[in-house]
This record gives sequence, C-alpha cells and structure tokens, in this order.
Amino acid sequence: MTAKEYLSQVEIKYKRLMHNIEELEELKSSAMYKANIEEAERVQTSSGAGMADIINRYVDFEKEVEQEEWEYLNFRKEAYKRVFPVDEQFSVNILYERYFKYKRLDEIADNRGYSLRQIERMHSRAIIKFESMWAGK
Repeated sequence: MTAKEYLSQVEIKYKRLMHNIEELEELKSSAMYKANIEEAERVQTSSGAGMADIINRYVDFEKEVEQEEWEYLNFRKEAYKRVFPVDEQFSVNILYERYFKYKRLDEIADNRGYSLRQIERMHSRAIIKFESMWAGK
C-alpha cells in the first residue's frame, strides 16, 4: 500500500461509517413505524415477534456501528500522528486538508489562493515526504 492509499483510507472509512449510521437511522425509523402500526392494530393474537426481531437487529447493528466508529477514530488518530512529523507546515496543511478534511485539491487551491497546478505539485512533494517517513516506520 502506498502512502497515498494509506491516507485515502481515512476518508473511505469515514464514508463507510456515515453510510452505516444512515442505515442505522433507517432501521430505527422502520422499527418506530412498525411499532406505531402494531399499536394502532392491537391484534390480540399478535405475538409481537416481528417487533422484537427488528429491535434485536437494531441493537446488534448499533453495536457494530459503535465498534466501527472507534476503529475509524483510532485509525484517523494514528494516520494524523504519522503526517504531523512532516517537516514543512505547509505540506502538513495540504495533507491535512486533503486527507482529514476530505477537500479536493482544487478547493485547497481556491482557499489558499494558489493555482491548482501549484497545489498539485505541493501535494506531490508532501506525499513524497510523507511516504519516505512512512516507509521508515
């Protein structure tokens, strides 16, 4: 895995986590909807097993998402520690904005008042510096 691929994992893990949080919210909404329907129907022969199954699935998935969130935060923290020793602050800032704030290079260029080409060159140099430090660990 290259240094760039390693740093890109921060955003990939973040997007996966956000997707799972969204799925968890949908499951919660589904459970609440089903509970409201069952409450309205109040069929005495109903065992409520369907609702219990939804609640169990929600609780299990919620635990998985919590674990994934801890793993994401730990990975992000470790990746950030590895970026910080890069000796030029501007290089650290470019890597931070790109891989920890998930900005595109053109956004970084606009925010900093540089051309896209200049930021691309600076980003390449920052990656090379990071890669040389990363390979040494």
